[in-house]
Amino acid sequence: MKLLYATENASKICNMRYRLTGYDIEIITPKDIGIHIEVDENGTTPIENARLKAQAYFDKTGIPTLAADSGLYIDDIPDEAQPGLFVRRVNGKKLSDHEMIQHYCALSNTYGGKLTARYVTGLVLLLGDELEHSVEIPDDDFIISNKPNENRAHRGNPLDVVTICPANGKYFNDCSLEELAIMANSFDKKCIGFLKDAGIL
Repeated sequence: MKLLYATENASKICNMRYRLTGYDIEIITPKDIGIHIEVDENGTTPIENARLKAQAYFDKTGIPTLAADSGLYIDDIPDEAQPGLFVRRVNGKKLSDHEMIQHYCALSNTYGGKLTARYVTGLVLLLGDELEHSVEIPDDDFIISNKPNENRAHRGNPLDVVTICPANGKYFNDCSLEELAIMANSFDKKCIGFLKDAGIL
């Protein structure tokens, strides 16, 4: 079965293809079929934004479509300080990597120096008109520190410089690919479970 993954993010595409290795699913991308759609992601939750993306690509192609969107949610901070869907955008400004590191360190410092947070991912699968499956998947908790790692190198997510894995006490940008794969296992299983429940695996 061909499944259109409604994203142009190379890392997300790679992860999904790896996740579905061994299943009779061929992940295709907008680039593979030569389309690009600007989707107005004006939803208020990850599922709402995922639905907007899935619907736009399904309407354009008629191909069964999977879309995802994520938000960052932090315990014990006021609603107005909650990143939610706007992890990189604060007060209408898109933050640089350096500004993101500064912002989240300062946020952590303001609320005790050690915040518990998690990403929540909304997945929407459209298989036909009015045939939708959706799920909200919370990822494992992690810590946002008020002190950035001295090692500022990261693999594309600057928050890895200020977030710590509770399981091993390491900043995420210091974790090996093998360690990251183990940590991703919980999300992978939930994602595969969702696709199995939808009847495509």
